[in-house]
Amino acid sequence: MKNINKKIKQISICLCLYIGSSYSFAVDNAALIKADKAYDNDNMTILSNLASANPKEPTINYLFAKAMLMHNTINYAEIYIDSMPDGYMKNDLIHQLLNFYYTKD
Repeated sequence: MKNINKKIKQISICLCLYIGSSYSFAVDNAALIKADKAYDNDNMTILSNLASANPKEPTINYLFAKAMLMHNTINYAEIYIDSMPDGYMKNDLIHQLLNFYYTKD
């Protein structure tokens, strides 16, 4: 079971890298991997620093906006939706933001 979870994680990292690669040729892969690890560990400090250092990088900013939304802070998701190109990550944040609005107390 542990190998399956590891394989799923590797596939998800590759998927994030693939989705983001069409918009982020200049971004070092190490930054994407650090962002993924920070997201998985809920390390908002590192994720925030990476997002600030890479403001045009959609994958890092998606992970940051998604993490902030999970902490009930919606403005980063709204900024991402307004400023980033159409695609899976933008649509995912739109759905999560709608879910946030409809399920908040």
